[in-house]
Amino acid sequence: MDIIDHEYLRKTAESIVDIPNHYQMMVEDNTPKGIEKERSFIWEDPEDDDNSIEISLDLETAQLIRLRIEKSTKLDSVMENGYAYTLEEAKEKADGFLNQYAPDHASYTWVHFGKRGDDRVITYREEVGRLPLPNTGGTLWLDSYCNVIYYRLEESSCNIAEKPEWSLSIVSAESVKKRILDDLHMQLVFVLIYPSIYEVEFSEPEYRLVYEPILGHRFIDAISGEDLYGEEHYVMPSSHPIFPATHVNNDTVEGDMLDNVELERLFDIDTMVYTLKIQKDDGERIRFMYKLNSEDDKDLEKLDRNDLSIDSYIQHKWGDKHWIFSKSFLIDVEKSTNRLSGYHRTDKNEHSYPLLSRAQCWERAKRFLMKFFPDYHSYLQLEVDQIDLEEEPRLREFFYLPLYIKGIAVHLERVTISISTYTGEIMTYKGISYEMIQDLSQFSLPGNIITPEEAFERYADHVSVILEWADDCEKDPAGYRLLYKSKSAKADVPDQSIGLRYIDAVNGQLIWDKIIGK
Repeated sequence: MDIIDHEYLRKTAESIVDIPNHYQMMVEDNTPKGIEKERSFIWEDPEDDDNSIEISLDLETAQLIRLRIEKSTKLDSVMENGYAYTLEEAKEKADGFLNQYAPDHASYTWVHFGKRGDDRVITYREEVGRLPLPNTGGTLWLDSYCNVIYYRLEESSCNIAEKPEWSLSIVSAESVKKRILDDLHMQLVFVLIYPSIYEVEFSEPEYRLVYEPILGHRFIDAISGEDLYGEEHYVMPSSHPIFPATHVNNDTVEGDMLDNVELERLFDIDTMVYTLKIQKDDGERIRFMYKLNSEDDKDLEKLDRNDLSIDSYIQHKWGDKHWIFSKSFLIDVEKSTNRLSGYHRTDKNEHSYPLLSRAQCWERAKRFLMKFFPDYHSYLQLEVDQIDLEEEPRLREFFYLPLYIKGIAVHLERVTISISTYTGEIMTYKGISYEMIQDLSQFSLPGNIITPEEAFERYADHVSVILEWADDCEKDPAGYRLLYKSKSAKADVPDQSIGLRYIDAVNGQLIWDKIIGK
C-alpha cells in the first residue's frame, strides 16, 4: 500500500474545518490497529473535552472518510420548526460538501432526509432500479444553522466492486405476502410499553398484555422466492420449565442485607487482593466494583502526554475505567428487594483445558440460583441448547433463562449465567428486577381477552412487502441481493419505518411506533 506523507495528511485534515486556536491535538495515528487504512486526528478543547473535532482520511488517497464535530452546548433554534434553513438549502449545502470531499458524488442519485434530535440527517446512496444500494454514498448531519457537524463515507465490509443488474424475473409481491401471512402467528406476551416510543394514550411506562407477531418480519430472495434464513433466525429459541436443584444446602441469602461485607463473604473476595474502588447508587441499584490491587494507577500517571497514538488517547480519556475489563468484580443489588441483580467477574488468565461438562456446569448454575434466586423455578424456563456439544471444548458455558409470569413470556426479560468450565465458578450473572417480577405476579389475567385469530386479522390488514438491496458477502465475488422485506406500516405516514408492533390483548388496540418529533 502506498501511504501518503503524514505531514501532507495533517495539513489536509486541518484545511477541512476551522480548528479553534486553543484546541489541542490529542490523536494523530493510523487506524484501525492491525489493518491500518486511515489517518485519524482528534482535537479537543483543553477546558472542556466534550468540545472536539475528529477527522479520518484515507491513507492512500487522502480522501475524507469521517468527520465529527462535537460541542457541549447546542445552538439555539431560531425558527419554530427548529431550523434556520429550508430543505432545499440543506440539500445545496450537503451537495457542496460532497462536491468538495467525495469524488464519486455524482453517482449518489438517491437522497433521503431525516432527523436526529435537532439535527438534519441527509443520506446519499447509489441506486439501481430506483432502490438505494447499502453501504454506498455517504451520510451528513447538519445542525440548526446548516453547519456540517458529521460526515461518513459509507463502505461495504466485503468490498463489492460492481453494481448489480436489475432482473426481469422477480417473484410477485403478492405471492411473497401470502407466504408471510401463511406462516405468521400471534403470541401472547407481557411487554413494557414506553409512551416515548409507542403511540399510546397513557403517559408513564406500563406493562401490557399484548399479542406479538411471530415470523412477521422476513427476508425473501426476490429472484428465487426463498427465505434467506431458517425459522430459528426470526424467533427466540424454545424453552422448557425447570425444577429446583436437589441435594443442596439451605444457604440462601433471602432476607440477608447484601452490603459490601456480606458480598465479600458470599463471593469470596479477598480484600487483601481486591479493593472496593466504586460503590454507587443510581436510585434503583447499588453497584459495587472491586479492582485488583496493582500498579495500574501509577502506570497511568507515567503516560507520555505528548504521545498522540490512539492507544495513549484511550488511556488518557478512559484509563481509570480500563481496570473493569481486567481482573475485577462487578456486583449489582436491587435496592427495593435487596436481591442480587447482576454479577460479573473478569479473569484474563482463564486459558486452561476445560474440566467440567455442560451438564456439570448447569448443576453449578442451579446451585447459584437456589442461593440468590430461591424461587427461580417458579418464574424461569431454560432455553433449549442451540450449541453443538461435539464442538471444541469451551472455556465458558452460557445458560439463558427467559422469564414467564403465569405461563406467559415477558418480552426480552431473561437471566443469563456463564460458568467457567475450568474452575466451575460463576463468571456472569445477568439478573432480572425482582420488584418487576413481584408486580407482574399480581397481574390479574382478564377473562375477555381477544383471541389470537382476532389479533391476527387486525395485524394482517397492515402487512405489506417492499423491495430492498442487501449486501451478499458470501457470494464469490461478493455482490448484492434483491430482497423482499415484510413490514407493517401506516399507509398515510411518509416514514415507512413506523411499524405496527403489538395488538393489545385486552382492548384490541393497535400499538404503533411513535412518529419521531411528534
